[in-house]
Amino acid sequence: MSHNDLNDERARVSGGIDASQIGVSRHIPSYLVWMGAKLSNAASRHFRNTFGVGIEVWRVLVMLSNCGSVSAQEIGQTIDMDKGAVSRTLRAMQALGLVEMKAKIRGGRTRVVTLTDAGNDLFVRMEAVARERERLFLEALSEDECEALRDMLSRLEEQLPKVEDGILRFLARAKGKGDAGSRRRGVSRHGGRSRSTPR
Repeated sequence: MSHNDLNDERARVSGGIDASQIGVSRHIPSYLVWMGAKLSNAASRHFRNTFGVGIEVWRVLVMLSNCGSVSAQEIGQTIDMDKGAVSRTLRAMQALGLVEMKAKIRGGRTRVVTLTDAGNDLFVRMEAVARERERLFLEALSEDECEALRDMLSRLEEQLPKVEDGILRFLARAKGKGDAGSRRRGVSRHGGRSRSTPR
């Protein structure tokens, strides 16, 4: 990478409005999404420029390298990728000779995906870049702080189901209050119906 290219890359990564200016840094979920998007977009550029594939292929490679043979459905559920994106990514990987897809049971409709030797080789090369990016990213923290961060992120991940359950209850309560308020507004102070309320 030339000096100019390096400066352009720094501008892309650090460009735009700072998170603190738009209040993102005060809302932790938004801050995590904002930072994750910057990391993901930058990684995808490096991967495409160096290996000719993007972040979607990398995510699938990581799962297959760690889990062995899995179905397309399991890939989507595990890495939170929609069915269409999984299908497109696997087709592209198959065309590049990175994966094989075979029926799980002879004559069955479910197919499992497995890394080929070429896929495993690409994973090893991409992992080296990913590990270096991680090292540079965490350089700002001590080893103890890195371990504490991993522990906190793990606990936050475990909290996610409670967040979804809790927000559904919150929305149900809010809807109930809104419906009750609408019914009250539909009745006049004299006990009759307002003109805008249908009989």
